[in-house]
Amino acid sequence: MKTIELTRPPSEEKPQLKEVFTPSSDFTENRLWRFAKAHVSAHDFGHHELVSPWSRTYCSVEPYIIAANRQLSAMHPIYRRLNPHLRYKIKMNALARQGLINAGGIIESSFSPRKYSMELSSPAYGPGRFAEKRNGGGDPEAEHGLRLVILDYPFAADGLLVWSAITDWVSSYFAHYYAEPSAVVDYDKLRFSGPRFATADTPTRRTCRGDPIS
Repeated sequence: MKTIELTRPPSEEKPQLKEVFTPSSDFTENRLWRFAKAHVSAHDFGHHELVSPWSRTYCSVEPYIIAANRQLSAMHPIYRRLNPHLRYKIKMNALARQGLINAGGIIESSFSPRKYSMELSSPAYGPGRFAEKRNGGGDPEAEHGLRLVILDYPFAADGLLVWSAITDWVSSYFAHYYAEPSAVVDYDKLRFSGPRFATADTPTRRTCRGDPIS
């Protein structure tokens, strides 16, 4: 039998609440079942569009694009690998902010949560997001150095193969220039850390007199 369990997290005013919904021939129960399906669909599509690609990909990569343009020469091997993939990303994000995720835009007009779509998905992006990506998920005993939370998940398993192949290729490429991790740590221009992006004394495009911007 198909079932949907919806959970309301606990708050200061109300305790946690869990309720299971199933298909039913009863009119009221059937309506509740349809509401539950709509609830799941809204969350699933919101996560698919606003969390995975937007918050955790397009937005999260912006600081690295800015840092690379500020700190690296156009001839630097890392910049040469990043630039083909990232050169138009900020422009794409700007267009998305103008017509996709803006107030009254496509997202708010099409998604079930309407004007609350961005508010519901915004916790996926924040200052701790970068540390979470760096420190989470590693398992040296796993085949590819990363253990899946759900083992019977073909989409994730196939994606892990692609991720592993890219990791091996990138590691091999950069090993030609930086044989030891300490060489990267000691090179100031490669310290793409979150706090550095937000510091007030970070040079802007207008005042930067270091490496070329493009």
